[in-house]
Amino acid sequence: MRIKFFILFLLFCVFLNAKDNPFDNNFEQQNTEFAKLSPFQRQDFNFNSNARILKNITITYINLDGSEEQVTLDIHKSINWHDTYSFIKTKSPDATPILDVSVTVPQEQGSKNTKSEENNTTLNIETPLFSGNIYNFLSISFYNNKINIKTEDKMLRNLSIGDPTKIIIDFAKKQNFNTKTLHVNTAKVKKVVFGSHKGYYRLVIYLDGKYDYNYSYSENLHTFNYR
Repeated sequence: MRIKFFILFLLFCVFLNAKDNPFDNNFEQQNTEFAKLSPFQRQDFNFNSNARILKNITITYINLDGSEEQVTLDIHKSINWHDTYSFIKTKSPDATPILDVSVTVPQEQGSKNTKSEENNTTLNIETPLFSGNIYNFLSISFYNNKINIKTEDKMLRNLSIGDPTKIIIDFAKKQNFNTKTLHVNTAKVKKVVFGSHKGYYRLVIYLDGKYDYNYSYSENLHTFNYR
């Protein structure tokens, strides 16, 4: 009798934990929902005629894994209910990249970029926030939500770890060189570290927060779109 009761108990536990199956497609469905949503810009709202003091604002948001969290902003300020109040997205100012002395940037970049920006205004072509040659066999460009890496070397793997996210990329090459660091602080990228290993070299891209990314490849150009 005790054995039957124990078996029933185990079956009950399995049933309760069925929703926590790590191999279900809930995460993929959540990513699809993220892709369909348009970026937040602004939300206006009004109070009723009884309102006099704004005590706090509670914001509920959804994480990459689909879980929900809340953050509460303490305000405690007087308000005029006749006014319209707004929750607005603002853009953080882009910091100036700080380059390692071993990282080279193409000459006359400033004048070329000025002309490119003028042409891009008309042609609506995306201009990188930073672009430079790390070695003669590797160049990298940073955009608002994208990283382009151009090289003829074969990619072995790419993955992301940690929070904040670090994107790790390995390329095949039998060449040794000293580890180099590119301090960027722009395009949501904090820095990039380059180092050689036996038969390959590695790039570690340090982002400023938790991100997911999609990878694509075309004609020696490796593209990482992250959100």
